Amino acid sequence: MYKVLLADDELLDLEGMKRFIPWQDLGLEVVGAVSNGFLACEVLEQQPVDILVTDVNMPNMSGLELARIAIERKPNVRIIFVSGYQDFHYVREALSLKACNYVLKPMDDEELIASLVAITGELKLEARQREAEENYLRMKPMAKNDLLIRLLEGELSWDPADSLTRLASSYGLDSLKGPLRVAVLEIDDFKWLRPEHGEEDAAQKLEMCLKHIYEIIYSNGLHYCKLSRNRIAALLHGEGRARSLEEIRGSIDSTISMSITVGLGEEVLSPTQLPASF
Repeated sequence: MYKVLLADDELLDLEGMKRFIPWQDLGLEVVGAVSNGFLACEVLEQQPVDILVTDVNMPNMSGLELARIAIERKPNVRIIFVSGYQDFHYVREALSLKACNYVLKPMDDEELIASLVAITGELKLEARQREAEENYLRMKPMAKNDLLIRLLEGELSWDPADSLTRLASSYGLDSLKGPLRVAVLEIDDFKWLRPEHGEEDAAQKLEMCLKHIYEIIYSNGLHYCKLSRNRIAALLHGEGRARSLEEIRGSIDSTISMSITVGLGEEVLSPTQLPASF
């Protein structure tokens, strides 16, 4: 449920909003109903607030001042201003503070409900977009890993119309300049870890080692993929490919107390020939 804070110095209006708006049916929860801006600021400090419904004209701290503070503390908060006709000159300034709506008093419940429905729709849409972005970011490394395995195993057609080729291009794989070669790194000690440490501890130690290796390879500006539980492939490219491999090997030796075997493929001239090196 989205959280709503109500602020209005007119207690009848405040009580009316609390009682006559079907908050639960709208998927909303009122976390505070206060009569001045200072109390509203306390609620903002203590509670998550998605929507602020505030009277514009309150003593000591106006609704506009409260809105500025709310936006400063919670940049994604939505604001609905309510006030009488005599305060209508506040509309332009209120809307400049990214108010979602401005409801005039005497307040029509249906008008406020319509504003709340519109805002919850926007919040749900933003939540779906954030979820999609998070899923994309979560899936992106997996997609690249699968793509690199396909590249090394010769499954890419390199047809510009092919979706995998377009994906390879988006990662810059089609623009890699030769000579190129593939290095495969395998952690040797994993099979000896299990009897001593147990399966779970061995798996944790393996994942820690793999993470260090990923960071080392990435810091050298190279593409890599996980081939199996304890085996990684890295694409060495450009004039610094020999230096890159030595730096990777030296970094691994100095940070990881496990034996690692490295296999190095022959040099090839283009990404399309990488399967031969692999």
